[in-house]
Amino acid sequence: METDLLINTIDAHVWGQSLRILTSGLPPLQGRSLREKAVRFQENHNSIRRLLMLEPRGHADMTGCLITESDDDGADLGLLFMHNEGLLPFSGHGIIAAVTIAAEAGLLKVPGRAGTVTVDTLCGRVTARICREGSSVTSVIFRNVPSFAVKLDQTANVLGRDLSFDIAYGGGFFAVADAESLDLRIDIGHRAELARWGKAIKERIGPLECPAHPFMSEIAGIEGVVLFGPPGAARAHSRSTVVFADGQLDRSAGAAGTCARMAAMFARGQLAVGESFVQEGIAGSPLVGTIAGTVPVGPYLAIVPEVTGRAFITGTHQFIVDPSDPLRNGFLLN
Repeated sequence: METDLLINTIDAHVWGQSLRILTSGLPPLQGRSLREKAVRFQENHNSIRRLLMLEPRGHADMTGCLITESDDDGADLGLLFMHNEGLLPFSGHGIIAAVTIAAEAGLLKVPGRAGTVTVDTLCGRVTARICREGSSVTSVIFRNVPSFAVKLDQTANVLGRDLSFDIAYGGGFFAVADAESLDLRIDIGHRAELARWGKAIKERIGPLECPAHPFMSEIAGIEGVVLFGPPGAARAHSRSTVVFADGQLDRSAGAAGTCARMAAMFARGQLAVGESFVQEGIAGSPLVGTIAGTVPVGPYLAIVPEVTGRAFITGTHQFIVDPSDPLRNGFLLN
């Protein structure tokens, strides 16, 4: 069969949430910074994002990543994250999965049983500590960008219901709401209702709440909705899911969303520096967050969150594109 494109990827998941990392098939991105590389990718290679994220090779809830050069010698690598709508400024589960893949697949040299990797993302620099046994990575602990609450106890009418929510930043801006107030349960059996409500909340709140990062004006608007409820296991404090993009549902607890939730809890006095917070995802597996400290970010007192999680490699793929395929660039059936 004739093909005009050959792309290799490694896939993994973090407690059920997928990440597809592109390992070859894309020419080096031009640009002096990660942000310039992101612009070049969107201008010249958006079709590759579509064919990897969308059907028939991907699915509506797929996330992906591209490893590229860091902004300077202070970091080991840069990561550009993507999903079905475009590039993402940040993905917490993506950090855990990408660092795991890079270490286990030999894409990155990490000496000893534990080592630290410094990563540039579109919303800032993060560090990730790799813990492993032999060649297997048993966990990744990453220190996220400073996270902060913007507004607490806001209200809006969504689908005829009065909703109370917070706005907080954890690598993107999230609306954070109690699912029980909407008679919703955070479990797989209610995934359709969770997606419907999350999308409706984002569409309702998005035009009203347009926060922007004090130092990065390009990071603005509501990225997703964190819906939380009671835990399913005694070891956890809560269970949550993140609804993002066009009603897509995070299978994990959502690391960036967890950081946003922790920032809101800190602002309320419900979580202190040094305390840990265990949040399950919709599939029941936990992410562990800890407040390592605080730092001012413009008018906000931000927390410095650390998140611990584990990724599992699920396969390697070699994708081809038949130039005669009318669906070669992918489609989305949501």
